[in-house]
Amino acid sequence: MAVIQKKIKLVGSKGSKEVLALFDSGATYSCITPDLAKQLEKPVQIPGGMTFRTAKRGERLNAQRRISVKFYHSKGR
Repeated sequence: MAVIQKKIKLVGSKGSKEVLALFDSGATYSCITPDLAKQLEKPVQIPGGMTFRTAKRGERLNAQRRISVKFYHSKGR
């Protein structure tokens, strides 16, 4: 498993933002903060929500909403 740090540009219907992202080659999903999500796109309810385990033993994250955005990165960054 590898973790890669990269600058990316997130683009949604409400705007765009350049951020520093961490990519985990073993991850199934990607997460961003609720405040950033609201800046980029209108959140949509996830029926029944989704629960995720974190790297910290016994810790779980419960997501109630989701967004869909495009992201772009540059090899030169």
